[in-house]
Amino acid sequence: QVNSIEEAKQLTAREQYSQAEEMFKKLIVATPQMGDLYYYYGENELNAFFSDTITRSLKETLDNCKKVYTQGIEKDVQNMINYIGIARISYIGGYKLAVAEAVNKVNATLPAMNVKIKKIENPKRYALFLTEMAKVYIVQGNTDTASALPLLRRAIQADPQNAEIFITMGDAFMNIKEVNNAIANYNIAQS
Repeated sequence: QVNSIEEAKQLTAREQYSQAEEMFKKLIVATPQMGDLYYYYGENELNAFFSDTITRSLKETLDNCKKVYTQGIEKDVQNMINYIGIARISYIGGYKLAVAEAVNKVNATLPAMNVKIKKIENPKRYALFLTEMAKVYIVQGNTDTASALPLLRRAIQADPQNAEIFITMGDAFMNIKEVNNAIANYNIAQS
């Protein structure tokens, strides 16, 4: 199963959104209790929208994602990742209160930002959560670096070999036109 979720995420990364969607749907049928599937399926939908805002409607996309994330929350109650999805679509939709509510739910389950990394049970999963939470605030034309960058810096401490974190950091800087910082982070990701 883990292989398949990685394959589906790779399809999304390669902008093969409809193939990824098919794979996520099959995986959800096979293992409906795996919350991460719903999250990445929703992410695939968002990426597909942002790559083609002409034939896709924002409202429709956000509504579809909300359904998917809500199912993920219902099927995998202990897994907070779909609340990050809810925060993301709320941020894109401009619903500040809903963003704060969802983020607070996730934060309540994560170690505090000042806990030593050594004491955190699963630092890689922790870093993943921080990175995905940072992405909530990284939207073309509406990037909130004050919210995103501390999460990413903490994620790097928890999982310094994870290229995805540096790519996300680069995207944050790119969105606020800090090209040199963006390139520096993309280069770290590459190496």
